[in-house]
Amino acid sequence: NLVTVNSVPTPTYKPNEKMPTPPVVPTVHVHGYKLSTRPQIAKAVENADKVNINGQYVAKNSLNRFVLQTEALAAGRKAVTQLVFNDHLPQGFKADLEKTKEANKGYDVSYNEKTNLMTFKAVALTLASVNQNLNKEYKLADLSVWGRPQNDAADYQNVFEMVVNGGGSNGYVRKSNKVLIHTPGKPQPNKPNDPKNPNRDPLKPEKHNYNADGKLVDGKEMLPEGINYYVSKWTNRPNKNDKSGKEAIQRGFGFIEDYPDEAVNPLESQFKVRDAEGKEVNGLKMYHVLSKDSLSGSLKKMVEDSGISPTGAFYMWVAEKPEEFYQAYVQKGMDLYFHTPMKNKAGFTGEYKNQVHQIQFGNGYYSNIVKNHVSIPKPDKVNKDKAGVVINGKTLTPDTVNYYEVKLDYSKYKGIEPDKSFIKKGFFGVDDYPEEALDIDQSGIQMLDEDGKEVKGLSSKIYSNLKEAPESVQEAFKAKNKEPKGAIQVFSADDPEAFFESYVKTGKVVTLRVPMKIKEDFAKKGGEYKNTAYQIDFGQLYETPTVVN
Repeated sequence: NLVTVNSVPTPTYKPNEKMPTPPVVPTVHVHGYKLSTRPQIAKAVENADKVNINGQYVAKNSLNRFVLQTEALAAGRKAVTQLVFNDHLPQGFKADLEKTKEANKGYDVSYNEKTNLMTFKAVALTLASVNQNLNKEYKLADLSVWGRPQNDAADYQNVFEMVVNGGGSNGYVRKSNKVLIHTPGKPQPNKPNDPKNPNRDPLKPEKHNYNADGKLVDGKEMLPEGINYYVSKWTNRPNKNDKSGKEAIQRGFGFIEDYPDEAVNPLESQFKVRDAEGKEVNGLKMYHVLSKDSLSGSLKKMVEDSGISPTGAFYMWVAEKPEEFYQAYVQKGMDLYFHTPMKNKAGFTGEYKNQVHQIQFGNGYYSNIVKNHVSIPKPDKVNKDKAGVVINGKTLTPDTVNYYEVKLDYSKYKGIEPDKSFIKKGFFGVDDYPEEALDIDQSGIQMLDEDGKEVKGLSSKIYSNLKEAPESVQEAFKAKNKEPKGAIQVFSADDPEAFFESYVKTGKVVTLRVPMKIKEDFAKKGGEYKNTAYQIDFGQLYETPTVVN
């Protein structure tokens, strides 16, 4: 059977598109160039051990060198008729010109101190060597600039330039990269004491005075024969990760306790040195120096070179093996604490000052000065008549009542922060009255503060002799080799701590008014009678003038 097949449709063609314009053959221009090779230069900075310290912290006055490095001069170069290196040293960097000259024999080295410009000019022998074979590479020796940073808390940035053949059309100028070193202690105003940036902390030791209870007493009034619990800090934190060379380390580490020997007696057996973690510090040797003039040898040199000038007697701790000490404490940024208790001398009054000094890499640093003061209270005693007229030294009629006034002077103690153990010794007023001549009128006794208000917490009791009195009173008399004549009237603080807070620490003056009548039998025979009082504070006894009638 036949199959019918459909016919194929006629295709539709796209219209003809515009053909692209044929490309034009370009005209080629050829220019002749002469290749000129100019070496790159680089700067580095190293400590005295040739360790790279770019961007690192080093000690003030440590020996370091800026290194001027040049790539090899290329083969096929032009002859060099003049070769000069200029190094503008940073402000505060003291160049060691002699050492620099010694290290750069192929150059005339000059230094302008006013502009801090160090110049190296290649000598004829060096130029001849450079030009001996221009078709071969030539490597210039590195140049060295030796010197010492003179300031703490400073940044020392440096760049140098190389000038070939005067730098004009026949030559060229090359500038190096920047290098930078720091000395510690530059503050960071927005982040003081930043734990992540210890090198910003000031490099300065600290000193403070405390009482036995750990209260800060800098600037406070102190007790006669009281104990100053001095704590001083050797500051190492700013030197954390220090990169100083061995030359700087060997200049040494020391600590000086410049105590006021006229005012205090050091309790040397109680001295201790601990690190910031409370561990005992190793590697320090302590010297008790009676005067700076008595120093000799290495200790004398260390103190003199540091610029420190302690006065009178002082204690000095020195690192016996500087490099070991440096690694254990300085480079780790581990602060050290010196606990040096000292007792005020008997009889000393007035202001006394204490300061410590730190020797770090041979450099001297001064701490703050801690001032304290010792005053002696001045209790007083007078005799008055009923009208309030002073009758000291007067001859009295038998019917006269003696109105004795004892002033307990606490004005010198204002703001004082003594040890609690001293407060517990109590506060007393003791009247060694003439029992053979007078009887105390207990009902007329008054105890007033300087504002005329009644003093609270103070009790009066009569004892026939000292042996019956409170133990603290007995001990105070014994310490001064004093002995009352017979019977005594004792005023004592019921609660020493409360009395201290209300009257002693606030610097009050308390007046004790005690009326005393002349005994009949004494009035008949007549005679002289004397009255003396005592003030006892913190275990110390102070005597009033004696009143005679």
